[in-house]
Amino acid sequence: PLIRAVSGLPSIVTEVLFFVFFIFVPVITFISTLMSQYENPWEITCRAWCCSVAFVFFTFGLGVVYREVQACFQLISIYWGEDHDATSSTMPTWKKLWLKIRRAILLTTMQRYSGHKYEQYLVTGEDVAPEGGFAFSDKHQPKQSKRGLYTRFTQMKCLGCMVDNIDPPKRLYTIEEVRDVLPFVTRHNWSLESMFCRKEREPAIMSAKGPSALTPDQVTASVICNVGATTLVSLLVIAFLVWFNAGTLFYVIGAIICFLCCVWPLVRSSAATV
Repeated sequence: PLIRAVSGLPSIVTEVLFFVFFIFVPVITFISTLMSQYENPWEITCRAWCCSVAFVFFTFGLGVVYREVQACFQLISIYWGEDHDATSSTMPTWKKLWLKIRRAILLTTMQRYSGHKYEQYLVTGEDVAPEGGFAFSDKHQPKQSKRGLYTRFTQMKCLGCMVDNIDPPKRLYTIEEVRDVLPFVTRHNWSLESMFCRKEREPAIMSAKGPSALTPDQVTASVICNVGATTLVSLLVIAFLVWFNAGTLFYVIGAIICFLCCVWPLVRSSAATV
């Protein structure tokens, strides 16, 4: 389904192409080598099959890049329409394309080097999100608010000549929010792998009430898994330091950094969730 969605071809055409590249090409190669009485027909057939599969996935990769770039240009056109620049309507096509590329790079750079504030809200299905999100609502208070070290660094007064403070702050939308396909986590699609591998800033809607709500055992298992897995990763870092014979001082410093920056924040957020 993913390949059909990227290629945009009808399903019957896609299935015929799969048959040609995955079955027909290797079989016809094997038949040809047998009729030609080659000594290594299996080897030639395997090489042909590998080349055929590699070509399909190489084309699929190009299609994914094309779709991503196309979607990026569409978002740029929505965010930065022609009404922002009256001269863009009279530009040649290649100049418009170059202008979109420059604006995409500008927006990406601004988002990458800007400070971020992460807020988590607990709302019901009956709550209507105000314009801009719950962060701009006077009736809702964030359940959890975080600012990273880099964000605190950008807010220092001595950097006022380099960084502009935006008041009120602008909300940063994720790809899922732009596409309006926020994932739901219910008791039916819950898994430890998805909860642990999910990015910390990746939005998700947790089902807390109703017939599909997460069970207390699932919530507890998620907390234990996240804390335990993070602890194992921290121990892995310390193990690498021991393997490199870095010294006791580095072991202690590494353990303190892992605990303060990884384990302890996760324990606090997990306790607030439970």
